[in-house]
Amino acid sequence: MTILGVDVGEWEFSAKATPTKMIGDRCRSARINQSILNGLLEYNLDDNQVKDIRVPFLQFAGTNGQLLIEDLVEGFYVVLPGPKFELPTKLKTIGKLKTCIGVIKLVMEMYAKTCKTIENVETSHNDFDDIFDVDDTTKSITHSKYNHICKPWWTPKKSNNP
Repeated sequence: MTILGVDVGEWEFSAKATPTKMIGDRCRSARINQSILNGLLEYNLDDNQVKDIRVPFLQFAGTNGQLLIEDLVEGFYVVLPGPKFELPTKLKTIGKLKTCIGVIKLVMEMYAKTCKTIENVETSHNDFDDIFDVDDTTKSITHSKYNHICKPWWTPKKSNNP
């Protein structure tokens, strides 16, 4: 969440890496980040601005991690794999810290760029649109990705807490 109150990405952490856990967590993150990407693409951006709108996220399992980037490419939501890294746990592996910091710095720079892009533009989406199923055909968004935005096929789990 940014100062603007806009989600720009979600990270996934787990204590242990198992194939089932990794795939399940990655799929869950991809779905959440699709919703975040949709929200960002509903801003009234021009084609140059929309090129910078991608949702980076990190997946951690134990001391290992990987950067993933979600983008809307020619009508398809694509999760692009980025570099893998390992957090150093001993002084003799301190050299691994440079890669970790580089990846986290890259993600934070992408978040900052997204925030800078959207801080001065208006969204055409309003929460009431979802509640009242408003289909506003007068929207003035014309960027190249807007017509490819698809609502997620999944529905979030309801919280058991009131």
